[in-house]
Amino acid sequence: MRERMIRRKIQMKNSRSSIIIFNLILLAGLWWFGYITHDPDIEDPYELTKIMLQNRIKMYLE
Repeated sequence: MRERMIRRKIQMKNSRSSIIIFNLILLAGLWWFGYITHDPDIEDPYELTKIMLQNRIKMYLE
């Protein structure tokens, strides 16, 4: 199910504008992950970011 959803998103119309918009959405999501999970008060400020991204990658691969 998820694989089908991902493939549909990737196989959007092959126009340049669709690809650019798709990439901007992905980039914005990554930026928000970093913004929300960044914690300058701990030893590794991006520790939570790494955990969240690893979990998200696992979610898409399952």
